[in-house]
Amino acid sequence: MRHIEAVVRLVQADSPSATLHLQGDVFARRSYGFLWVGKGNPQGEAKRYHLAWTLEEGATLLGVNDGQANWEFRCQQWVKGDSMRTSSPWETRIPGLGSLVVRTANVGERLSPLGMTGTKKAQDVFTDAKVEKAVRWSWPILCDDSGNVVWVPGVLRTSHALLSDDDSTGWTLRARRAPETRELTAFSDTFPGFVDIE
Repeated sequence: MRHIEAVVRLVQADSPSATLHLQGDVFARRSYGFLWVGKGNPQGEAKRYHLAWTLEEGATLLGVNDGQANWEFRCQQWVKGDSMRTSSPWETRIPGLGSLVVRTANVGERLSPLGMTGTKKAQDVFTDAKVEKAVRWSWPILCDDSGNVVWVPGVLRTSHALLSDDDSTGWTLRARRAPETRELTAFSDTFPGFVDIE
């Protein structure tokens, strides 16, 4: 009962995130309105990766594992006359680049958000988007060959690699987290063990 009451206090706390160590190797972690209960390291371990993705019609990149969920990226041809904008943060359009790099963010890295002057720390971008702390540093970002961050799926589009009126072709990129597309607010569906407490 003592442990149950401690978890209830954790859920009712005002702070956006906190961790409680329970009996044995069990922990409870509150983060942005969700409760995670599990065993092992409550902060998780970032799975670092750096993958080259050749862009072509129908190209798919599978199995990027962030330690919690698999990612899937798909590329389709964009042609002039189609909209240059997308309505979903899980989709973006870029000029006809030959390839992108899919990798994890670097500590201290700065991004150039679309529509904003200057740059913003990747950590602040994830915090503002309420990406759960345990997966921030294994969340994929897509970069061009020069190393410029183009897109953080589900989170942010940057000012790099934008389509222009001069482009006649390009790519539509889509990201999803297996087994189906997940919104940022759906962590309880995405990660077994998350419970929406709002």
